[in-house]
Amino acid sequence: MEHETVNRWESCPFSARGWIWLALFLIVGAVPLCMYLRIVPISADVQEFWTGQTETFDFFSFYRARWTVLLAAVGLFGFLNLERSQSRSGYSFLLGIYAFFIVASTAFSERPWQAVDGAPGRYEGTAVLLAYVIIAYLALSQARCPTFSRKLLGATLAGGLIVCLVGLAQFLNHDPFRTLQGKHLVMPASAHNQVKSLEFNVTNGFIYGTLPNPNYTGSYITIIMAITFGGVWLGRGKWRWTLLPLHFLAYINWFGCRSRAGLLGGGLAIIFLLLMGRSRWRENLKLAGILFLSYVTIFFWMDYISLKTPNSHRLLDNFFSRPSHRMPIANDFKDLILATDSFDLVYSGSLMHCDYKKGNFEFRNQAGNVVTYELDGQQAKFPKNEFFGFTVAIATESKVVQITRLENTISLIHTKQGFMFIDDRMRPVRFRKVPKYGFEGREQWGTMRGFAWSRSLPLMWDALLMGYGPDMFLFHFPQDDYLEKLRAGIPLFMRFDKPHNMFLQIGINTGGLSLLAVLILFGKYLLQSVLIFWRARFEDAHEIYGVCIAAAIGGYLAAGMFNDSSLSVAPVFWALLGAGIGINMKLAERTSAVVGQPLVSGDSVE
Repeated sequence: MEHETVNRWESCPFSARGWIWLALFLIVGAVPLCMYLRIVPISADVQEFWTGQTETFDFFSFYRARWTVLLAAVGLFGFLNLERSQSRSGYSFLLGIYAFFIVASTAFSERPWQAVDGAPGRYEGTAVLLAYVIIAYLALSQARCPTFSRKLLGATLAGGLIVCLVGLAQFLNHDPFRTLQGKHLVMPASAHNQVKSLEFNVTNGFIYGTLPNPNYTGSYITIIMAITFGGVWLGRGKWRWTLLPLHFLAYINWFGCRSRAGLLGGGLAIIFLLLMGRSRWRENLKLAGILFLSYVTIFFWMDYISLKTPNSHRLLDNFFSRPSHRMPIANDFKDLILATDSFDLVYSGSLMHCDYKKGNFEFRNQAGNVVTYELDGQQAKFPKNEFFGFTVAIATESKVVQITRLENTISLIHTKQGFMFIDDRMRPVRFRKVPKYGFEGREQWGTMRGFAWSRSLPLMWDALLMGYGPDMFLFHFPQDDYLEKLRAGIPLFMRFDKPHNMFLQIGINTGGLSLLAVLILFGKYLLQSVLIFWRARFEDAHEIYGVCIAAAIGGYLAAGMFNDSSLSVAPVFWALLGAGIGINMKLAERTSAVVGQPLVSGDSVE
């Protein structure tokens, strides 16, 4: 049976199969490396939801989106010209449901054309999401070929090697993208006059590789850690010693990106591999000792380097110090009450009351006494010990008062409708009550994930049937929840373009039903993986490929509880998911066809 399968695959026309393989290998190996400046103009209607800038400088997403869609189309072209006898499966059906809701949510979106391309800086719109589905299906269809999985993993690790080498240089404070040559490499000639002003906003010693955010680096390195650890633990001979240096390099990046989500995902992936490969514990006792001592040595070496790096954060503190869940400003600010001709600004232990009378602002303290002031230009000078810590500026003619305390500046204007808040577009707006669920007083938890999740859950409820459209989170999240941002200590005009949770992201953008289909897809695959690999002996290469991919997928999904889908990592994830499903189907068929017989494969584990 195996020889028939091999012959059938080898007889496939290279022109068709070659296009599929080339596209998939470039997706997993080259797309994460794609980093090049594109200055993207922002339309007037989008500026309202964005930062107000007329253009964005995009290094990480614009071209990745285009290449992902193009390569998926190339692979699909090859697939359509391939003589195939692929039978339908439940996995294909679930991918089809997800694709349907991607298209449907776009059609019913308030901004369908924007949904096709995606939000500024992300570009994970309809075309890209459909490309993910195509990538997964193509990899699933090709996984039956004896050599495909090995080559796909090889391409993934080749890209991972380059990312990890860049990350090592960044950890040692020699970021290639901060050098003149590195900046020229990622910028077109027309932008070279801006090279000196270009700075990536990353703390010294933090690893981001070629990805836009260290958290995304954590998700990506989780995949590399899982594949390399699985190869080291379950492989033998050249497998083990070839992958070991890359595994240690990935380990440096794993900790150096400082992503707790990445640590969670990578840790769970390693635990999964140890459980599935428990038959190798006795055989690998010496290897386990080498790995443990190496991990400890590398970690403390990294901690020492982080101490010596100027303007860096100590590695040990990043993971073992207890972070504050709320900023000082959140405990200080209590309320801002706007009335027709007055407002009350309430902080812990202090209150500022202001009346607008006959074209002038009159201030009262907590005791209700009038506080006189003098204007030095537009700045109000109060008597000593009155309104300590406040800086007040008054524009009498425009009826504007601006109050600064600690890190927050609040601008208010008196209008015919009463006092109103001035937003970042210089427009008078009223505070509104925003639906929220949970995380009361814990909005700062998980680097403001508490705030994002508590406002995303009501959106999820409204999108149970049909989502708002691919990558439309930016346009529907309550960015104008200014009063609660003040209470939570969150920058007033900070924009949330993602919920910091992959599953909330899917549910809000493409709908709850699409999320259900995807969860069934992931759950079915992971459950099948456990059932297959729990009994596996890992003497067959495809069993090793399959369990490594399953660990990578599980680790990525665990990190996805705190990270979003991103063009930098998601194409790799969907390609490996498709390949993992295909390998599982192949192993399940062979096991049922030859019960109790050794599995025969075209690959060797030696």
